[in-house]
Amino acid sequence: MASHENEVDQDGVLRSYSDSPPSHYSLKVNSYSLMTEYSVDGYGTEEFEAGGYEWKLVIYPSGNKKRNVTDHISLYLELAGEASFQSDCEVYVHFRFFLLDQKKSNYLVVEDALAKKICFHPMMLCSPSFDKLMPLKEFTDASNGYLIEDTFVLGAEVFV
Repeated sequence: MASHENEVDQDGVLRSYSDSPPSHYSLKVNSYSLMTEYSVDGYGTEEFEAGGYEWKLVIYPSGNKKRNVTDHISLYLELAGEASFQSDCEVYVHFRFFLLDQKKSNYLVVEDALAKKICFHPMMLCSPSFDKLMPLKEFTDASNGYLIEDTFVLGAEVFV
């Protein structure tokens, strides 16, 4: 990935950089190889609170095969605890995902440049996502700083 300050790719994904960690959630994964070795299809994180709601991230370390993605990391934001979510309620959010560059000690920030707000509704069948957060070749290349000694750090900010 080029080191431009802000990039918008052909899919409308804005990539920028920040020295500040994510304000709502951060997760350090110490065994990426175990996630891929045991063919973890999707790993759901613990729940975190933002904007009065509970959320979780779902990581597909080798791509979301249900969406025919195999050469990228896929990352999704899901509303957790739907039981407390009223059926006639809609929640509009702006979210950003963070991936730590462990060599430069800064974060790659990924967000949708086209849709500034995403609507969550109980009848939704899909979650806001990045099917192609980052190519696996780029992610696993230690010289890029994202995966160092089988460890990576990711996070999220969710504004309701």
